[in-house]
Amino acid sequence: MTATVLSGCGSNQVSPQQQQKNAVSRLGRDAAEFLVKEAHWNDRTPQQIILISQPAVYSEENNQDVLHVTPRELRDALTRGLLSLKNPPRVVSWAPSSTGELPDSLWILDARLLNSTPLPLSDRTLYPYRLELRIGHNDKRPLSMVTQGAFDGTSVPKSAHP
Repeated sequence: MTATVLSGCGSNQVSPQQQQKNAVSRLGRDAAEFLVKEAHWNDRTPQQIILISQPAVYSEENNQDVLHVTPRELRDALTRGLLSLKNPPRVVSWAPSSTGELPDSLWILDARLLNSTPLPLSDRTLYPYRLELRIGHNDKRPLSMVTQGAFDGTSVPKSAHP
């Protein structure tokens, strides 16, 4: 019986990939909540359609100790974050190269994630980031939002190359 209990505890360990997914997913949920709040769609949110363009993910120059978050992972996190909201907008993980005239309910979301220089602490390393969101619609002035934070080094794997 002891062997069964111990093996059950061992199987509950979270892999580094799952930890990264959880951290990036949380970032996507936080960004989605922030975006919808700032857009002031209120009860019209379910009628809005958001096209998510390919995000840009980059690191500060000469930063050799970077997080490995791909544009696809960030786009997936933003998509899932938006869809997890109560009364979510409609979301498409694709955006056209030229927008032209868009219907009133159609918005284009652009995102950029900057990985900053890591901050070593005594027991772990923090990986600061800056997430820039810009959501545009026809001739209306685009909404620009910036959120900053840090991933705990124990929750996300790092890579020598972005």
